[in-house]
Amino acid sequence: MAGEFPKKAKQNNASAAHPERYGNVSVFTPIEKNAKGEYEGILKTDSGKSIRFPLSPFMGLMGVAANTSERVHSVPPAMYGGNIDINELGAGATVYYPVQVAGALFYTGDSHFAQGDGEVALTALEASARATFKFTLLKAGKDKIPGKEIVQPLAENAEFWITPGLDEDLDEAMKKSTREAIRFLNQEYGIDEAIAYAYLSAATDFEVSQVVDKTKGIHAKIRKADFKEFDK
Repeated sequence: MAGEFPKKAKQNNASAAHPERYGNVSVFTPIEKNAKGEYEGILKTDSGKSIRFPLSPFMGLMGVAANTSERVHSVPPAMYGGNIDINELGAGATVYYPVQVAGALFYTGDSHFAQGDGEVALTALEASARATFKFTLLKAGKDKIPGKEIVQPLAENAEFWITPGLDEDLDEAMKKSTREAIRFLNQEYGIDEAIAYAYLSAATDFEVSQVVDKTKGIHAKIRKADFKEFDK
């Protein structure tokens, strides 16, 4: 919404001592426990009343090193992962990356306590966090690899397989996510591509992960429970 929001004009001599002079919309957002003992984000409004929303922590940035000697920008995500901002990738999730260089050189950051799909104002509920990771190396031709091959990030949690699509054009990101979802269903379950395509249209949600990192993201959420007969 550049040029439309924020509506506060930037003032002279903006600095860390006077951040309000930047005219942005970012505010400090405390977290508090509710009556159930669950943490919530608290956004104060001009009326004095608060907007309260649940927390769902995750690391926005996770990836492996790209196979290049050039400097890689930290903002746009790519086939090696990076600033992918998919809010389903919280505690218990698994992400698969194609290893590009010796040692993979995994990195992470950009921790969030909460983020809406789209992250439309660029900033979510940013927060410092300590995350614990478990790493497993899957070797082609030896280990079982979901979808038989990892050509771009693939993810799963307890409920969904997640196939991201990344492109500067949101329409192309949607197509890439769909193509990867079809490829995954075909390779993982042996489903005909046309049947996979029809299934995705009837039963799979595609969500916009973010639209603010130059390279936009859309991801399919393929419900694992729909394929229980294939596990027999």
